[in-house]
Amino acid sequence: MAFIESHLHRLVLDHDCLVIPVLGGFVCNEQPARCDAVANELVPPRRAIQFNERLLHNDGVLAHAVSVAEGMPYAEALHAVEEEAAQLRATLHRQRSVVLQRVGRLFIGENGATQFMAEAELERLLDGFGLQRIPLKPLVRTEAPEVPVIPFPTPTRWPRIAAAIG
Repeated sequence: MAFIESHLHRLVLDHDCLVIPVLGGFVCNEQPARCDAVANELVPPRRAIQFNERLLHNDGVLAHAVSVAEGMPYAEALHAVEEEAAQLRATLHRQRSVVLQRVGRLFIGENGATQFMAEAELERLLDGFGLQRIPLKPLVRTEAPEVPVIPFPTPTRWPRIAAAIG
């Protein structure tokens, strides 16, 4: 898995969709900041990274990166990536879990589908770099203090008030 692991981290950071032929594809979606009512926290914006095992058609991104970095023809790089992905797929089905360094963990879920748990670093957005979860304190409502009521002068007192002012 030398080719896939050595290039996957950088490519997932740079692309919103990355297909590993024979294995599947990583799809990245931006998630806006939100309020987590269960944990009473404001959650900063992030990238949600999912793995889709049905994305098998080569998009050329990984093979091109390997071709450029290793100085080999594209067809040879594609063949090497496909062989490595087939070995990775076999290992995944045999061991039920595979760790991709600096990317995350692929595993077989209870329903038999391949699932992915991304490293936290990959889910951070550059726009939100350094933002942390913000704990929220629940508002405690108290009774408003009573405001004293000042009686408004009656119309019969207006002439006296006007005379005092004037």
